[in-house]
Amino acid sequence: MVNPDARRVPAFVTQGFWDELERRGVPTRELERRGGMVRPQRGDVGSTVSLSTLHRVFEVASELTQDARIGLSVGRAIGIASFGYLGQLALASASLEQALELGARVYPHFPLRVPRLESRPDARMRLGLPRSASQVEADLIAVLMYDISRFFLDPTFGAPDVELPYAAPSQLETHRKFFEGALHFDGDGSYSVFPRAALLQRRSGADEELPKQLLALAQHRFRQTDDGVDWTTRVQRLLDAHASPRAVQAKDVALQLGVSPRGLTRRLASEGSTLSTLIDAAAFARAKQLLGRGMPAVHVAEQLGFSDCSAFFRAFRRWSGGLTTKEFLRAT
Repeated sequence: MVNPDARRVPAFVTQGFWDELERRGVPTRELERRGGMVRPQRGDVGSTVSLSTLHRVFEVASELTQDARIGLSVGRAIGIASFGYLGQLALASASLEQALELGARVYPHFPLRVPRLESRPDARMRLGLPRSASQVEADLIAVLMYDISRFFLDPTFGAPDVELPYAAPSQLETHRKFFEGALHFDGDGSYSVFPRAALLQRRSGADEELPKQLLALAQHRFRQTDDGVDWTTRVQRLLDAHASPRAVQAKDVALQLGVSPRGLTRRLASEGSTLSTLIDAAAFARAKQLLGRGMPAVHVAEQLGFSDCSAFFRAFRRWSGGLTTKEFLRAT
């Protein structure tokens, strides 16, 4: 049985794993095969992956590298700038407070967990996420939160402290390569901790207009209407950018195209198309791609959002005109 997981995150957050594996000379095809997902294209912020698949990719990457701390180096390899317009928006902000405020205005259109900003009684703040599913993920989040807060901290504040949700290792040499502040273990999540005054600290020389321009670009990116292109093609492009087209909901497609769900249905109908047929076509194309790359059917079923393999096999025969997955592979 495939464990269904409706919660999804941007697939590009795994890009650092492939970069790091390639740097270490590890065959990346093995991560694709065992992890159950294809390497995301750079610049593609539309494709998403289920959390269960993401956690499996974390585990496989750790096994392939024999490095339980790979989340630290991957977090640094990803970097805030890798988050497209969202990352650029954060780095262009005049203060950490502005970066978080502007980011929150993009998050409704962006499938990513929102970092928590919490006030502590000791006049300090902490920024991060609650306990993660794996140590690799916890390390990755900790590095990202540390780097973004460090970017805005005036040197007089010193380096942020770091809280991690697992027991302290016997040796801290690896952690010290990534964190200069105090380390606290056995916490309730991955957090960067810094003085409250640092939240409002303004960066010298920050461009006041650039964040506004990037915010407009980010909002336009996630509400792209693509004037001059028929609605069927617009929807096809959005579906093709997703790792699991069947997980895409009509309201999300409509939101990105700047229309209402009912309006989207009317526009597709005027072109003799429906969202369900386009989703089936995109799912079939993705299934053929993944099977052709040697991915096991159980992983293909999960990535496409099926509750179990039998449901995927039935759908595949319907899409292919009666062929099973094995018959299709033999014919190609």
